[in-house]
Amino acid sequence: MARGVPSADPSPSAWPRGWLDYEEYKLVHSRYLAILYDEGVIATDDLIFEEVYDETTGAIAQVGLSGSVTCACGAKVRVSKWMETNLREGGGFDVRTVYYQYHAWWPKLGKKRQQALVRYDQARGSEPHRHYFDPTGRQISHERLTLDTRPRLDAVIREAAALVTAFAESD
Repeated sequence: MARGVPSADPSPSAWPRGWLDYEEYKLVHSRYLAILYDEGVIATDDLIFEEVYDETTGAIAQVGLSGSVTCACGAKVRVSKWMETNLREGGGFDVRTVYYQYHAWWPKLGKKRQQALVRYDQARGSEPHRHYFDPTGRQISHERLTLDTRPRLDAVIREAAALVTAFAESD
């Protein structure tokens, strides 16, 4: 295991907060997704990392992670995440999340309409927060999050799959 790379602990707080080597970040990300594929939670994903370069210096200025995940249960999770970069002397760089949005929903099935499951975001520059929805897809409340309570993507994917199960049982 690479130096400093955390294990795939499922607790939301296990993910290191703050700066992390970009290559290690991508490795940890792929490990968490691999576990979800192995467990049958994820059916497909089209997540991609996008590096944005500074036009003047040619250095990587930001890194984005975007796309969607389709769970085996049918839930979808849209991901939009931006990280700032910190170039290190001697090469390489670290990343730290500065914006994120995870939006999970259950697509329309037959006569059943699309249903919001959960949304984590920083809409309009606000503090991170979680939106709660009832089994009909109506927002019922939202909760402010801290750096320590903001979940990792794999935890959101698991939550979306669990909500589909719970909502299906309530029908």
